[in-house]
Amino acid sequence: MPHAVCLGETMAVMSPRDPRDESVRLLSCTAGGAESNVAAGLEAAGIPTSWISRLGEDPLGDLILEELGAAGVDAGAVVRDPERRTGLYLKSRRGEAGKSEVFYYREGSAASAMSSGLLEEPEAARRLAEADLVHTSGITASLSPGCSELLEALFSRPRSARLSFDVNYRPSLPRVSPPELLGLARRADVVFVGADEARAAWGAEGVDAVLAALPDVPCVVVKDDSRRALCRLDGELSEAPSLSVRVVDAVGAGDAFAAGFLAGLLRGDDAVRCLRRGHLHASAALTTTADRALPPSEATLDALLAVTEDEWESIRVDESGAHRGGRL
Repeated sequence: MPHAVCLGETMAVMSPRDPRDESVRLLSCTAGGAESNVAAGLEAAGIPTSWISRLGEDPLGDLILEELGAAGVDAGAVVRDPERRTGLYLKSRRGEAGKSEVFYYREGSAASAMSSGLLEEPEAARRLAEADLVHTSGITASLSPGCSELLEALFSRPRSARLSFDVNYRPSLPRVSPPELLGLARRADVVFVGADEARAAWGAEGVDAVLAALPDVPCVVVKDDSRRALCRLDGELSEAPSLSVRVVDAVGAGDAFAAGFLAGLLRGDDAVRCLRRGHLHASAALTTTADRALPPSEATLDALLAVTEDEWESIRVDESGAHRGGRL
């Protein structure tokens, strides 16, 4: 069985308990972060996965470790920092339906103190050496100079595993410039990027321009808004339409898509099945207020991945799961 490693920041997430509540008086606390969301999604798909990061020695750090441990993620290489706190962010329902307004409290966090030395920590080094795939994102690269140095070291070292990179362009995190993000993406083996963020970051208008900006990457996945996702894998272009989903909250859906796609890639699926698996994982995340959700069961996934194109376009997803035909 292939083994994956996800490396990057995770924070505590404070969310209103009731998705209809615009106040922040009653909150629930969970774990959320691009790379750990992917790690949990890979574990849910049956891919053994380790997560490498730094957390404060505080109750929020404890909560994150407990939650990811319950999801099956190996966190044995996570470093606890006695001096810096675990970061957190707050979700508010004041935004339009399906789009939370998010407020971050991460400056000076334990995760922002990551540096290239993390790769040499014995527990981290062992897991990286054993991995078949290593996944990280542009968010982690943008947290601090040390985090930028960490990703530069990761991308520069000899590799035996596929290196997966989700661009995750965030204008609010300007420490790594768009050209620097493009430079990292061009050195990865698998790249995830939204057509909208490629346009905002690199001025790439349309899918063809995005693919042209990453000419030598073996696997490029472009999420074309809510319409479709495309993949250029070993020179061949494939696509799969997005599913019709009753959206509760969009936060975390991109991470879920990456987890589903990577799970298919590690299982040896063809590109269309990988894209469909990504859509099914993302659809489950879209129907919850949490940053992640359990994907459909393997039996359900196998059935849905095998349907015809017409049957695929008839699938509808809501809080109760995926259904063929009908209306939301």
